[in-house]
Amino acid sequence: MKNRNSVIRKRDKVIAILVPVIMLIAGCGDNIEVPPGDGSINETEYVSVRNEPQHRHRFENEWVRMYDVLLPPKHVTLYHAHIQDTIYVTIHGSRLKSKSLVGFSMPIALPIPSGMVHLTEHKKAPSVHQVTNSGDGVARLVGVELKKEAAEFVRKPVVGHGLKLKDTYAKVRVYELNLAPGESTGRIESGFTGLIISLTKASVSSESENTPPRIESFEPASWAWFDEASQMGFRNVGSSPFEAVLYELP
Repeated sequence: MKNRNSVIRKRDKVIAILVPVIMLIAGCGDNIEVPPGDGSINETEYVSVRNEPQHRHRFENEWVRMYDVLLPPKHVTLYHAHIQDTIYVTIHGSRLKSKSLVGFSMPIALPIPSGMVHLTEHKKAPSVHQVTNSGDGVARLVGVELKKEAAEFVRKPVVGHGLKLKDTYAKVRVYELNLAPGESTGRIESGFTGLIISLTKASVSSESENTPPRIESFEPASWAWFDEASQMGFRNVGSSPFEAVLYELP
């Protein structure tokens, strides 16, 4: 237990250092308006993030658009544009660097650890960049574009066993969810709209107020959407820990 806690503290320290750096690099712009579609800047072609092949579309509704980024070792993406505020979670970490046409570049490859969550405000400062996976392993992230304008949270934060509120932004609250085998959140009463993204492989029983329990087989980057669920809960019915992030929208 002592060794594990030490690892967690070290990881939290690394994340605390890296997040401001990444947000500074990815979030600052040159006050250049980036159109929503494909285009070119200084004769360099770029595509919308929707059309970048490794940013694979997964889900979209009036609230969010979600995509799954998968970068093999040494892979270099197309130059692509981000114009929506986006919250990212790293499913499988690696060393990434970024070369920008709009915004600051990250010429030195930085380690991006698994489980890291960060928000980049692309709406204020659009970004057009090319990303390289300089590591020896696959890099995988899930990006969630927040499509609605910022609104005040009128609900209290979600409370449940294994849930921990990590960050509150204008458009989203971010929670960590950790359930050992057999553990349950208990009934969560909030009436929230949001998204859960799994970081691990696990079998989880989920239930809401008006539906019977059902068992979901989660894989890393698996997700589930909740639309104003007034009562819900999760139970880890498998043999391995369930780790996930939960996004609550105002």
